[in-house]
Amino acid sequence: ALFGMFFIVVPMAGGLIKERNDGVFQRLLSAPVSPFFLLTGKLVAYLFICYIQFGIIVLLGKYLLPLLGTPVLVIGPHLAEIVFLVFCTGLAATAYGLLLGTLARTFEQASMLGAISVVIAAALGGIMVPVYAMPESMQVLSALSPLGWSHDAFLDLLVREGTFGAILPEALSLLGFAGVNLTLAWTAFFGKGRLLGA
Repeated sequence: ALFGMFFIVVPMAGGLIKERNDGVFQRLLSAPVSPFFLLTGKLVAYLFICYIQFGIIVLLGKYLLPLLGTPVLVIGPHLAEIVFLVFCTGLAATAYGLLLGTLARTFEQASMLGAISVVIAAALGGIMVPVYAMPESMQVLSALSPLGWSHDAFLDLLVREGTFGAILPEALSLLGFAGVNLTLAWTAFFGKGRLLGA
């Protein structure tokens, strides 16, 4: 679920680049609407897609995978915490996608950089291999992965029966990551003459 949510950076960045190259974004900027609302609208739309992706994975874990012999996914009494954590994770992913779409010149650049960086972050964050099974040097690097932060927080909720306080450090890290990416994207947006690559 986390891997899929972060892979939204590729279509999000690609959509921004296509709008820029086709002149759509320039026309939107001529409307009496703040660029802030244009970018926020994109974030909200893709964040909604992240929720849909996560919901589909949860449904698969509860109803389809048990038919194949796996245990049923149990959410437990942490629905509010999970909704909040999905928000933090989705915001981090979409903010990163917005930054890539702002900085990249072509769809190929965005898709290559986005896919490679997400795969590396997933590998370092314990999505593919548990962190404890990694060499010590990689375990240190895993602390830098936003997917690792989200993964640890979900493990705290779903496996360790943690509380909101247990996931708060990871959630704040994800929100901080999102804030940094949004700030850089906003700066680059205006640094390029408000045309995202003019």
